[in-house]
Amino acid sequence: MKVIFLKDVGGVGVKGSVKEISDGYALNFLIPRKLAEQATPDKVAKVQAQMKVVAAEEAQKDARGSEDIKKLEGKTITVVAKANDKGHLYKQLSADVVVDAIKKEFAIAISSEAVKFDTHIKEVGESKVTIKIGNHSARVTVNTKVA
Repeated sequence: MKVIFLKDVGGVGVKGSVKEISDGYALNFLIPRKLAEQATPDKVAKVQAQMKVVAAEEAQKDARGSEDIKKLEGKTITVVAKANDKGHLYKQLSADVVVDAIKKEFAIAISSEAVKFDTHIKEVGESKVTIKIGNHSARVTVNTKVA
């Protein structure tokens, strides 16, 4: 029996894929648990149309990410943090602080998961950080100053 997967099923199929499955497995396990539905020509066409829309959105998102990465490559981001007299920060610099600084300086919205630190930033000064959006990445310098 041909089925369309509604959710990912480990070792069997991924959401949106159409696959030939044994009748017993489909009728007794996948369909009752709403993991899959029987594939009809109309449903297959509908799923393929949805997959094309998703692929187009992903391509657009990737292109936007590429443009944002090009804007950030090699730039310096200034962050203000509290530190003691010796230049040690009271708390380690977080990804959220870097994201906020990028948003203020370059008007680029990224998630905090996109920021990858080479080392923990615990002191005033310059540090290198990698920004990764999709398959693209940029190296930026974070200049930490005393508040």
